[in-house]
Amino acid sequence: MKVLTLTPRKPIIYLPGVISLVLLPVFCLVFLFQHKAFVHLGYIDVAMYESGWDAKKISETYHTQFPPVRNYVDINLDGNDAANKSRLDFARLEIREILQSKDTHKGVRFHFGKTSKYWSYVQAHNLCQIEGVLAYTPYQDDIYAGYVAPQKDSKSYAMPCGGIRYTYVEIKTDQKIWEEQVQIIKKFYAPALLFAMMAFFTVKRSSFIFKRI
Repeated sequence: MKVLTLTPRKPIIYLPGVISLVLLPVFCLVFLFQHKAFVHLGYIDVAMYESGWDAKKISETYHTQFPPVRNYVDINLDGNDAANKSRLDFARLEIREILQSKDTHKGVRFHFGKTSKYWSYVQAHNLCQIEGVLAYTPYQDDIYAGYVAPQKDSKSYAMPCGGIRYTYVEIKTDQKIWEEQVQIIKKFYAPALLFAMMAFFTVKRSSFIFKRI
């Protein structure tokens, strides 16, 4: 007669709080990515003519020809992203050459078609800003850019048409960057402290359970 014996099995151990410790950081990262918390955002101020103003009214108001009389290189931007990137790179080279030679007879005109995308409009402004164009004029579906001699006594620069393009660029110093980091730490200080406390008590409770086994 055989005697049935049951082999002892290892007990299943559940550590309270471990699942929360694992899932909370994952949910936190998903939330931050969904709200674009890691996307670097910047801004520039853009001054534009009112939609009711036509070229004739602008010329009469500022007593000069509008658009400025120059030999423009047309950069036509449409819905083709790959082609637009190449055109913007070409425009960058043209603007750089005009500024280096201080040529007041040439200019670059960005034209945005009906299928053009918002990113190309922003990139055109950004391109002029990065290359150091002191004055460029957005008007209707175009942006006129060219060389203008800097005005030493003014923070605003005028195109030959008289339209004023105000440019204010925020330069982030080390002190400014540190202040922004401190503000971010203050926002997440309380949740991080609670998470650290929960992790501490979970580890302490786990060590107590293992000692009893």
